[in-house]
Amino acid sequence: MNPLLTPWHSMRQTLGWIGPWISLVSLSFWVAFPGSLSLVLAAAGVIAGALWGLRGRDAVWASGLVILIVGIVVGAIADRQVSDLSANWNTFWAEREAEVGGRLGEELQAQLRSGEAAADQLARGETEFERLEDVPTIQDIRAEHGVSALALYDSDGRLRIWDGVHRGKVPEEVQVGRDRYAYFDLPLFGYLYVTALTPDGGVAVAAQLMRTDLPLEIGARLGDFGSEFFDLTGEHILINQGTVPNSESFSGLVLPNGERLLDVLIERPDRADRAAQVLGRWQWLVFTGLLIAWLLLAVGGVPRRSTGVVAAGGFLFLAALVPLQQIGGLDPLFDQTLFALPSWPSVLKMSLGRLALLAIAGFTGFAVLPRPKFTVPIWAAALSSALLFPLVVTWARSGLQPLSLASDRFEWIVYETAVAAILTLTVASVLWLTRSGRSAHKVWTLVAMASAVLLGAIGGTLVLNGAFLPVGWIALWAIPTATAAVATTAWSDGQRPIVGWLLAIVIATTAAVPNTLLDRVNARITAGGLQLIEAAAVEDPDLELGLVRLGSLADSLAGSGRGDVDILYQAWRASGLAEELFALRLTMWDEAGENSQELRIGIDGDPSDDLAEIVREAQESGEFRFLRPHRDDARYVMAVPLSSGQVLTAIAPPLPPEGARSPLASLVRGGLPSQTDPITLIPILSGDPLGTDSLTWQRTTSGWQGEMAIEFSNASYHAHIPISLPGLLLASARGSLLLVLNLLVFSAFWVLGRGLLRDVVPPETKISGLVISFRARVTLALFGFFALANALFGTLAYRTLTQASSTSARV
Repeated sequence: MNPLLTPWHSMRQTLGWIGPWISLVSLSFWVAFPGSLSLVLAAAGVIAGALWGLRGRDAVWASGLVILIVGIVVGAIADRQVSDLSANWNTFWAEREAEVGGRLGEELQAQLRSGEAAADQLARGETEFERLEDVPTIQDIRAEHGVSALALYDSDGRLRIWDGVHRGKVPEEVQVGRDRYAYFDLPLFGYLYVTALTPDGGVAVAAQLMRTDLPLEIGARLGDFGSEFFDLTGEHILINQGTVPNSESFSGLVLPNGERLLDVLIERPDRADRAAQVLGRWQWLVFTGLLIAWLLLAVGGVPRRSTGVVAAGGFLFLAALVPLQQIGGLDPLFDQTLFALPSWPSVLKMSLGRLALLAIAGFTGFAVLPRPKFTVPIWAAALSSALLFPLVVTWARSGLQPLSLASDRFEWIVYETAVAAILTLTVASVLWLTRSGRSAHKVWTLVAMASAVLLGAIGGTLVLNGAFLPVGWIALWAIPTATAAVATTAWSDGQRPIVGWLLAIVIATTAAVPNTLLDRVNARITAGGLQLIEAAAVEDPDLELGLVRLGSLADSLAGSGRGDVDILYQAWRASGLAEELFALRLTMWDEAGENSQELRIGIDGDPSDDLAEIVREAQESGEFRFLRPHRDDARYVMAVPLSSGQVLTAIAPPLPPEGARSPLASLVRGGLPSQTDPITLIPILSGDPLGTDSLTWQRTTSGWQGEMAIEFSNASYHAHIPISLPGLLLASARGSLLLVLNLLVFSAFWVLGRGLLRDVVPPETKISGLVISFRARVTLALFGFFALANALFGTLAYRTLTQASSTSARV
């Protein structure tokens, strides 16, 4: 045999089995950063695997290779499609609009036919009812034809029977059957009505919900035509009552007499948004294939450690590049303006979500690493943890922005999970390197867990009681780490990795929870202080910009012939003010100077006489006015003359009145619950000292309270903002749940890594070996009971308190 061929043969074998993994990593990069270079590298890896890796491999490994080939082809198709879409956008949209327009016309006529059939059947069957309250019959008719609501009125317009849901009052013209077809467009809902006369002069009415402007976040999937058409085609539509001039791009609802009852416009999306949407679907398709290919390559590979190490490395790349930010609700976790590590270099910055994914995926990589050939004594393990724990916490905190953890508890849970995961890897590494010449008793396992839980309980109690924990505090977890190092010597070689891993999770979680809780408390205090400072400020640039935009939009809508309420509501929604926590009073004044319509968002009651006079002067001026009275009930007053001759006025107070409620308040921020704490204003009576206008914080029985004096032009107040913290009972429940969650998640990924080595449970590990004595049985039984009881108790307590909180918020 030619000796020169041996290195080439060895290199071909190496490229044959590692080539598919190179392809998988390259496709992972394509998922995160689409480009032709990634596809070229992926193709090279697949070619190497196909030429030199198939020999000796089974069908499972070959299937993974095939999926990678399909992924490359799909990636190339996606790049080509997105490129063509961007280059020929106008042509693409013209074809798409014609295709969807045809479907839209068919669906509109189907809505009309179903309404006709339902109304006619109800009118025909009215004389066949044995009694007028024969509700099941009308239910069957409505269900058969799929209309939103069905009603029967007598000849005097009185309701006889009804089935379905109709939001708002049915127009009187419809109740008396003045027209066979009608469409009424209101600010929140638009209904298509079809009527039919009964033999005794009554009217059968079928109503179809065509559109709703309720935000999707508050569960506004109400079965309206617009939402169902979007689900069917992926395109948004805009319904306009009546016929629009120059409406060639509109699809109309054509009545049997040829008249168009309404026009529907297919909204044209932004080219970049549509390209991103198309590419996103392809990215998820490729990523799903990559997960399957990874599993097949890992299972079908040669059962050796190098295969497991490479597979774990591939899994880390998948975790680092998975496009989870495209999933609604998860995007804040991947927003680098809220959290970013490291601060330098910028190309390596990670968001909070990415850090958590990499840390958890690191457990799989840790499980496949070979045992090091050197060991360290127990004192070195304790010293290492005492030094590394503060460094890890300090490094994680360096990525936090001032308000990162102030708004959403879910973000804090992810942050705690990320910190706990990194600390778990730290403790596990220390325990992996530790060896002792003597075997300890297994009771040290319980001592290690108890000491870690005790430290965590003490730290959490101190935080909840207002204490500041210095970063060096976490060095105390060197005690349970050293105890755990001693405890692992009591177990056999097969049992030691499992026991050490579980101890590492407990130690890391009990260290992470109080320290991350401190970070959340500090963030909420910072956010509360900003709320008070903003309330006292004379100006709010975001609110100013939103009000000016609202006035401009209202003027445009007034020229379209919309109703007053519709103008106010649509302008408020489109201005962006609905996405923020701004209280507003919007009023439409007719040409005679009379109040015609009013919308109140977070405000109830009538304005004070002084404020009403300010508004009246601005309204009667006949010109655009933007006033800054800096009152407790009005930070801004705006008056906008509209092209229709009407005048729109807006009052924006610095804070919503305490206890104020209004119907539209539930639509602010898409119906999502407020992420801020309420501010209480206590009036300062004449002659009382004003107090300091600087912000101070005081401890209370329920948490913290920020205080400062706020002086308006018409009144002065002591402003208080509470920062409520959970009690010890609720905090214990949450801590127990976090510990159970971390145990389940971290262990699952560690077991996955052991599975890559075909060694999920080492052969020498036996259940009987874990309970070799009565004392051990009692110890494990107590631990199991403790863990199960904490999990059940924590879950029930947390759910009960959460439900009570939600009920209170709704009331």
